[in-house]
Amino acid sequence: EEYAAMAFAWRVCKHMKSNAIIYASKDQTLGIGCGQTSRVDSARLAAMKAGNYEAAAAAYSQAEGAAYSRDGKSNAANGAGYAWLKARRYADAITAYQRATTINPANKTAWNSMGYCSLKMYECGISGTEALGAAVEAFTKSTQLDPSYKADPAWKSENLQLASASLAQVAMRGSAASH
Repeated sequence: EEYAAMAFAWRVCKHMKSNAIIYASKDQTLGIGCGQTSRVDSARLAAMKAGNYEAAAAAYSQAEGAAYSRDGKSNAANGAGYAWLKARRYADAITAYQRATTINPANKTAWNSMGYCSLKMYECGISGTEALGAAVEAFTKSTQLDPSYKADPAWKSENLQLASASLAQVAMRGSAASH
């Protein structure tokens, strides 16, 4: 079965552009990355399309280590965060986004995505109110960097109001319980 998958991938690969990486089963492609200037970029692209987020995050981490510029390193760390986010591994995503914002504090996409992951950790019950505080902090930083910034529709700055309101509700419940 592996041989059939490899033979199929080779047949597909001969029709692709340079640096082609093919994820395939014996009768279908699962992910294709090609036409990139580096094999690492092609591998990362193919892994993301195949839904192999761990491999994509590893490729982004390699790209982060190989990048020369601050923006290149920050964007690669941001990509790793996105791969972990897609895999719903929010803690790993936050770690990658923290690397991205440490390298480039003006990376508004990483700040916004870090806030989204913190909010998801709270909503899923993975983390407590400290995640809400982290979400508010990250969304605030993203908004301060660019007040007109419009991220993906699901991650717009309304998340700042949602996280702030949730944090306020938790605080009100805590003060009501202490009386």
